[in-house]
Amino acid sequence: DKSNWREEVARVWKPQLIGIKRLGLPAVLGLRDPQHVLEDLQERLGLTLFEIPTLPPSLPGLRLEVILRRRALKSGVHFIEGPRVVGRIDGRSDGRRVSGVVLQTVGGPRVQTADVVILATGGILNGGLVFQQDGRVQESVFDLPVNYDQGRGYWTTTSPIDSQPYSGYGLMVNDLMQPLDAKGAPIFENLYVAGGLLGGVDRTMEGSRQGIDLATAYRAVEVALG
Repeated sequence: DKSNWREEVARVWKPQLIGIKRLGLPAVLGLRDPQHVLEDLQERLGLTLFEIPTLPPSLPGLRLEVILRRRALKSGVHFIEGPRVVGRIDGRSDGRRVSGVVLQTVGGPRVQTADVVILATGGILNGGLVFQQDGRVQESVFDLPVNYDQGRGYWTTTSPIDSQPYSGYGLMVNDLMQPLDAKGAPIFENLYVAGGLLGGVDRTMEGSRQGIDLATAYRAVEVALG
């Protein structure tokens, strides 16, 4: 973002780029105003620049977060950062509707009511799915049914480079992103699931994690808003 950095880069690089029309750089060209940084550096170097995405955490991801957060705040979205969602509101569901979640705060459990809940707690690494020593796989907030192989011996294969069965464990949903029971019926009308909780796909082997996260989150919000 700093103009003196771009000035120094242009001074050092420009003599080495004679005859070059396009140059790819790691995606590090600014956080606050990347378009201005890109255009300014292109003008200084006299060529066309393009960015090459890097592994997360990456600047493109941070840029998107900043943009979405700014837009959300303008739209009246309230962020609660820090507390962890640890469970559902027991005894306060209305038939097939959830009433909200329980947050673990410094001062103790806190009830957060909601008309609609989008559950996006992630998979194994993020704590949305918990793999127990006794061979059970549990969803950590609502204890929703998880599709998985019974018996820990079936969770992995002997080859570390092959697709691992546990990577595909998760929740089954319908086209409205509602979690389903064993009979394929929605469990709650106002609960939607997105991201790493979804089963049936090996995101690591496919390289599809970010695409699935974005597409399912968009769909869940679309349905939740009606």
